[in-house]
Amino acid sequence: MATRNKLLADIVIAVGGTVTDPNNRNKLLEDWLEALTSAEQRIFIDLDPVANAFYSLATPITLTGNYSIIGDIVHTGTDMPIVGRLSSFNARYKVLPNGSVMWRPQNASGTEVSTPAGVVPLNKLSTIRVERTGSNGTITVDGVVEFSGAVPTGGCTIEVVGRSNTLYGDDILANVIINNNGTPASWNIDKATSNTETNNEGGNILTYNNIPTSDRELFQLNGAQTQWDNISPPVQQLPAVIVIA
Repeated sequence: MATRNKLLADIVIAVGGTVTDPNNRNKLLEDWLEALTSAEQRIFIDLDPVANAFYSLATPITLTGNYSIIGDIVHTGTDMPIVGRLSSFNARYKVLPNGSVMWRPQNASGTEVSTPAGVVPLNKLSTIRVERTGSNGTITVDGVVEFSGAVPTGGCTIEVVGRSNTLYGDDILANVIINNNGTPASWNIDKATSNTETNNEGGNILTYNNIPTSDRELFQLNGAQTQWDNISPPVQQLPAVIVIA
């Protein structure tokens, strides 16, 4: 019995729970159930470029002066736009197939800056942030500044997420935050069935375009908070595990 209790205790800890009595099997089972029901869960969505899947803003956002844009992405070696415009390739940032981040800080071609190749790891959930303060810009990947230098200071218009003109995303994208001079607008991008999502601060709707429910699956954060485990019923389309970079 002691061996079984120890095994149960190890399972409780592994899923992020707290052991209340390591010698009481019933208590250990309760601890396990409590840990499972309280574990963080969310929907992840895989964009399909063949279907022209993307997200559109009801009200375009024109960034002026200081701003930042943040997005979580699972890079799979494709050309992945994080934000952009419908009618031109200007004012966007994206992950290139070689793992570099390219950023055009204003509505003009030829103004892009970029990081070295390979800064965005393959098949891991990375947080990518571009930020302009005055005439200085930074690109940060998973907490590490990969570019810092002078950038243009003109206006930057954002109309779509996961798309730039005719370039459509082919990766998982989540937790997009657009901060315009201290005014944030953020979307979790985690709707299981709805095709609209109002930003967390209220006022701007993100529409899901050409995204079937079969490309949206439920994940649960593991106890160590190092990965998201796919807990959707079979047949699963998304990865079984998303490791956090």
